[in-house]
Amino acid sequence: MKKGKVAKERSKAIRKSISEEKKAYRKVRKLRKTVCRHSSFTQPTLFKRSLKEFLKETCVDINKLYQWFELGWLSFNPKIQKVYDDKEYHEVTFIKGLVRLGLTKEKIIYLLSQLEKPYCYSYKDIYWDFDKNEWKEFSQIINKYLDDNLRGMLSKNLDSYLETLSEERDIAELERIRNLTQELRNKILREEKLNSKSEMGICPEHNVKMKKAKIIYGLLDSLSGELEEKLEAGEIILGGCSDEAFGEYGFVCPVDKEPYVIVSGHLIKVSES
Repeated sequence: MKKGKVAKERSKAIRKSISEEKKAYRKVRKLRKTVCRHSSFTQPTLFKRSLKEFLKETCVDINKLYQWFELGWLSFNPKIQKVYDDKEYHEVTFIKGLVRLGLTKEKIIYLLSQLEKPYCYSYKDIYWDFDKNEWKEFSQIINKYLDDNLRGMLSKNLDSYLETLSEERDIAELERIRNLTQELRNKILREEKLNSKSEMGICPEHNVKMKKAKIIYGLLDSLSGELEEKLEAGEIILGGCSDEAFGEYGFVCPVDKEPYVIVSGHLIKVSES
């Protein structure tokens, strides 16, 4: 009788402990502030396993799986689920990795609180940043390194790469690089020419210097005699109700009296703006 009573009280204490941990888990989940990318393991595959095969593959017994499920760490109930896919496998191996670190349940709950369910993550994709106290993707490190060092890496290795192509007689790749660099060079020169013309007020159609003209904004039902004369003389440009988006001054071509404004560094006809 005493043994049965002790076992019953022990079982009750375990259930109470699990209940309290689940409450703590739900509370901490509200603090989630970073969410890393799910791996592709959430997609169904053709490689299904039975429970027996799954337990052998993961090296985790069903009681441990059920305990993790009760804590809210797994999205499936191992006592009900019959067929297992890669999603469940990677979910279990991810939790198993945290448990094997010897972390307390409270710490695991906190780490998981910053991820989205199901926990189908891979330690090849994400890691815990102890300095920032958050999960991060390894791709973030790679991207930052490339952002910081790509120009230097290219400058340092470009000559060597071109020499290798020459030694390998890779004419097609050398031609591709030459054409690409030529296109980029021409693009830069065209933009510089356009910007220069915009700054100097050179008409892009007639290649003549245009007259600088003040832009008048607002709806004008009628023009006064003075404004009409200035408009005819190319001294002003009507900007309409564009909230002074074109700046204070534009240009008027002396050949066809076409007014231009500068948009993003380029001369644009008012009629096309």
